[in-house]
Amino acid sequence: MNSALKDFEANKNESAIKTLDMILAHKSGLKTIQKEAQNLKEEITTKQNQLSSLDQRIELINNLIEKNNYSEAKEQLKQLEKTILSDEKLASYQSDINQLTEKIEKQETDTKENKKQEEKPVEKEKNIKEKELPYKQYSNDRFGFSFKVPSSLSMAPPPTNGDGVTFFNEEFEVTAFGAHINEEDKTVEDFYHEEINSVSVPIAYQKITEDWYVLSYEENGVITYKKNFFGNGIMNSLILTYPVDTQTKYNEIVTYITESFQPSF
Repeated sequence: MNSALKDFEANKNESAIKTLDMILAHKSGLKTIQKEAQNLKEEITTKQNQLSSLDQRIELINNLIEKNNYSEAKEQLKQLEKTILSDEKLASYQSDINQLTEKIEKQETDTKENKKQEEKPVEKEKNIKEKELPYKQYSNDRFGFSFKVPSSLSMAPPPTNGDGVTFFNEEFEVTAFGAHINEEDKTVEDFYHEEINSVSVPIAYQKITEDWYVLSYEENGVITYKKNFFGNGIMNSLILTYPVDTQTKYNEIVTYITESFQPSF
């Protein structure tokens, strides 16, 4: 029993348990010693389970830090520190708490610095693009919709009824027009499904809301992006087409044009 106690005090828990098991297995041993051995074994087992739980919590916090989930890592660290402070036998874990705190602070600082460095060239690139690619505003007098297009695009002669416009260069084309909806009983969803059924190729992107829908697809090496708006018995349509191999070149321009589009209702 003295040997088991010495191992326990020296944190040699596995050795202590082996000795205690020998005592408990000795059928002719003193009952008082066996009871003492049983109590010590239970204490050691409880401590081992507690330490194992603490190790798992430390591993969880490390994983949260690696995933940049600093707020959750801090909360878990706060709870872990409370557990450690509540039991003086766990004081050795304070160094782990300090290391984890330093790790979070360092990675938070590094993340902020990296983000600043990433934002600077993006902002610079944005300013360059605005200078190199100025946009001009178009407003339709008949239907009232408006949008912006690159100033470098040419405008085709407008139709005599004034319902729309087409801007273009040798590879990129933007067409927008308005129309009255004569079929009052038709819903946005009806127009949406009719459009889908009229497209004979796989649709790469599609989305519908209560007052507009979008379709995008590729056919014969050309990408078509079409967005239709509905309101007050009127439809506004925006259609953009460009070759597949120029997708990288025009992606940002397509996004800018579509986001600038203001329907007439």
